[in-house]
Amino acid sequence: MTRLALTLPLTPYETQTSYVSRLAARNGCASAYEFCHDVGLDWRAVINGEAHELARLADISGENAGRLISQAIRVVGRRRLATRCAVVSDKVLERTQVRLCPICARGAEHGEVPFSAIQVVQNVVAPVVTCPWHKLPLIILPRARFAIDTFDVTAVARKHRQMLELPQIGLSTARPAAVETYMLERLVDGRATCDWLDGLPAHAIARASEVIGLRANLGADTALSGHDSSVLNHARAVGFDVLQGGPDVLAHWLETTCISNEGRRRRYGKDLGPINTWLTDSRLHPDYFPLRKVFAEFVIRNYAVTAGAKILGEIVATPKLLPTRHFARAVGVSTSFIRDVISSGLAPPPPSELADLSYLSLVTAEQANAVREINGNVIEPIEAREMLGCSEGTFASILKAGLVRPLQGSPAHLRWFSRSDVVDLLTRVRELPVVKQAHRDAVPLAAAAQASKCSIGELLGMLMRGEIRMARSRRDGPPVSSIVLARPAVSAICPSFDGRGILRSDAAKTLGVSVRTIARLLRLGRLEPLEERHPMTGEAFVTVQKESLEAFRARYIAIARAGDEIGESFQAVQSAVDRLNISLLSAGQRGARFLHRRDLPRIVDDLHVREINGKRRGRNSGAPIAG
Repeated sequence: MTRLALTLPLTPYETQTSYVSRLAARNGCASAYEFCHDVGLDWRAVINGEAHELARLADISGENAGRLISQAIRVVGRRRLATRCAVVSDKVLERTQVRLCPICARGAEHGEVPFSAIQVVQNVVAPVVTCPWHKLPLIILPRARFAIDTFDVTAVARKHRQMLELPQIGLSTARPAAVETYMLERLVDGRATCDWLDGLPAHAIARASEVIGLRANLGADTALSGHDSSVLNHARAVGFDVLQGGPDVLAHWLETTCISNEGRRRRYGKDLGPINTWLTDSRLHPDYFPLRKVFAEFVIRNYAVTAGAKILGEIVATPKLLPTRHFARAVGVSTSFIRDVISSGLAPPPPSELADLSYLSLVTAEQANAVREINGNVIEPIEAREMLGCSEGTFASILKAGLVRPLQGSPAHLRWFSRSDVVDLLTRVRELPVVKQAHRDAVPLAAAAQASKCSIGELLGMLMRGEIRMARSRRDGPPVSSIVLARPAVSAICPSFDGRGILRSDAAKTLGVSVRTIARLLRLGRLEPLEERHPMTGEAFVTVQKESLEAFRARYIAIARAGDEIGESFQAVQSAVDRLNISLLSAGQRGARFLHRRDLPRIVDDLHVREINGKRRGRNSGAPIAG
């Protein structure tokens, strides 16, 4: 192609549209579009940064094609632009509005005539609002009527030249913000300066900085949109200072700044404000998902959420915080029980940044696990009494007997007991055979306790140890209250009766006979009966008068015991009775027979005579005869 007679050098970092716009002004064309038409260039292809068109531009301008192409801003996809070092969103490279440094734009350093404006790549980066060389705020010129005319930088600058020709004394310098420096180093110079941010798209960093800054500067009630450029620029600078510290710094800022302590309920949507509005937008691009995950983890860690809920794209498998009341209902405990577990030190304390959880009625996941574990091992008195079906007094006797022990390691004032002890006792009771309600031989446990002068707890302890074997349980009753004991079992554990008469069992032992024989002697009138009532149970029963028993014992002796008294065998005594034709006192069929004591000398003499005469078999002749 024919080289232009009037050319200009390409300024370092200058965009291709700025260079064409300056060439058009240098060659007296009214616009860049008209210039491209005259020299045979496609203006739209130049705007898009197509390499073949930029090579043709280099031919007619005498510039180095490689340099021109490397400094160009190229369209590489839908809403995607590329610089020499990065591919970014069109939100990061602002090409819909001309932004110029008043000194760079005037070309003062080059002394160009007529006036032309130089636009460098640094002016196109949206987060950059300060000229990196002159430290002056960039001036934003009004948009052109047609979008394509915005790329004709010199034409737009000529139209608004008065905005650029400010007195030198009126220009105030400003230090570029950290976000501006980072964006220029990453997009223009291609330098990596932050591992955490370098892994994120540039437009995600810019937008996140902007939204975080809005929340930091204007509070949680501010809107996400509708702010002028100065507010957004300041917000972007503040937000980037938080963001560049990494996920830990961001989480710390969220926890110290965004969590509201007003009221007794936390709502992350209200606390995050514009951040929540931004992250919950259904049109949110996947480029923002890594950042959204950081915010989701913050919410899960600091707010009460439901298991299985989707919070900012993250499904909550195990909530970090739980509402105390809902958790208590789910586990089946009281809220006071949860507070006691935490206050007694049996559950880990909350982190220092969550010290107000008790006020907010929240528990951490670690505390919840501790409550579940303790709840599986502990039982409170009310629940224990309901399980055992006993009164408060009965439960107190069970505790005194040591059948249910306090939970190991728990404070005494909490009155927590071992659930396993209650379950073991309940299991033993339920294993008892069932007896009919009206069984005549069944003694209720309470009556047995009164009769034996033992507490119910002591009787249950004997039952657990196997010392009471004749225990039963009535149908359809509370477990402990349904226990009944057989009368022989009660008699075996009752203390000796201290009344006017002698119990029939004691009378039987005195005479060496059975209780049935004593009963028949009472019916025969040989012993005097006494009607008495047990002083504890009030039960009526018959005893033997002491005097009549002593008189009967002095007069009679059971024939089965007579041999023991005279030192002879039962067979020898029986043979002597038969030979001497001695009459016996009988207590009836299957009852004992008694020998009158006055007949004992006759039996002794008879046996002695027979031994002298050698008529006794099996007896040692040297053995003396008693009596």
